Amino acid sequence: MLTREEKRRLTDELAKMLGEYKVIGLAGLQRIGASQLNEMRKKLRGKVLLRVARNSLVERAIERQRRPRLEGLKRYLEGSNILLCTNMNPFKLVLLLKKSAVSVKARPGDVAEDDILIPSGNIGLPPGPVIGELDAAGIPVRIESGSIWVTRDTVVAKKGDVITGELARALARLDLKPIKVSLTPFVAYDDGTILTSGELRLDEGEY
Repeated sequence: MLTREEKRRLTDELAKMLGEYKVIGLAGLQRIGASQLNEMRKKLRGKVLLRVARNSLVERAIERQRRPRLEGLKRYLEGSNILLCTNMNPFKLVLLLKKSAVSVKARPGDVAEDDILIPSGNIGLPPGPVIGELDAAGIPVRIESGSIWVTRDTVVAKKGDVITGELARALARLDLKPIKVSLTPFVAYDDGTILTSGELRLDEGEY
């Protein structure tokens, strides 16, 4: 638990950020853990400042700023969120965040964004229950020199296919991360204007 002094210091830092940047966005943290967030920070360094903080502290920081309509962000402070602070316009921010997506392991029910190919070769695992898991996912294997080998290049899911529990387990065994996740702002403050997710959605080709 944060001490009163720590809360005060963090609120001061947040208030300073909210005053320095033209655009302030809020995005959810679903499917994004610490390692994925660190990877995103590296990709966005110098362009977007990412900051996770308690909603109550963000709310206090907003109240300290007198920027027009900034208080409109308070109504969106629910759940686990991250602050996105930048001086680029919000539509460029959305495109940049999409391009800065990182890979995560598949879960049952995920939709394959591209064909998922398992290449042939030694997967570096010893024989055991994993053979049954790979077989259940339709991955042909053999045992050679005390190790499991995939016998041929195999497409286990085509673009648009729903990933089953069997396939998700097999991909995790192979340490493959076929799903891309990114930070998607659901609201953004642009120097006096509040833009919601629908307004931030754009056609990349048209843009």
